[in-house]
Amino acid sequence: MEIIKLYATSAIGVILIQTGIIFLGDQLFGKKYYFIYFLVGTAILLVYNFTVYRLVIWRKKPHK
Repeated sequence: MEIIKLYATSAIGVILIQTGIIFLGDQLFGKKYYFIYFLVGTAILLVYNFTVYRLVIWRKKPHK
């Protein structure tokens, strides 16, 4: 079940966060700085993935 959560959160992050930042940067500032938008989107995605993986997907379950 965790692997499905992993794939789902990764896909959502890439589609919404990384692609969204690249799209917004392109619309606001043009294609000249595409690589910068990509790096910023990737950095934010990395923080998002780490946080979601740590707090939701791979959290330690309490012992019963």
